[in-house]
Amino acid sequence: MITTIQTTLALIITFLGLFVGLFIAFFTKEELKQGARYFILLQRVIPILALVLLAVFLRNIYVFLIIIVFFLLYLFAFGRYKKLLYWALAVIFFISMANQTLFLINALLIFIYGLAEGSLYYSANQKRSKKDLFFGLFKQHYPFLVIALVLLAISLL
Repeated sequence: MITTIQTTLALIITFLGLFVGLFIAFFTKEELKQGARYFILLQRVIPILALVLLAVFLRNIYVFLIIIVFFLLYLFAFGRYKKLLYWALAVIFFISMANQTLFLINALLIFIYGLAEGSLYYSANQKRSKKDLFFGLFKQHYPFLVIALVLLAISLL
């Protein structure tokens, strides 16, 4: 059984993946262009992998319905609404709590997704100040935290 404290710590560490990616991008500016295609590939593969793991570990009809909705979101997300995909990963984070192994794997996958997102965010906004980059990234992705915390709070009732 995963405790609330463990879940909250894992959520914070997972969310920090965005800022670790941003931090790494500060020091690897020359490699960003070469690595961008791999970051994009990671962002396309990780949500699918997380969904497959949910289906394999949980085998539940509700999970299947969530997978269908998530897959439809995935199909439409690689445009203007890409940030919705990261927010939807909060739901996968929450559902993964049903199985400790699944939870650890999906938390790691979401962290890696955040690394790629933070790096790509820096690549697209290099001309902004570090402070603006930090707050801009937080402002764009804080709903991930809100969604996960609300789902966690509801589960405790």
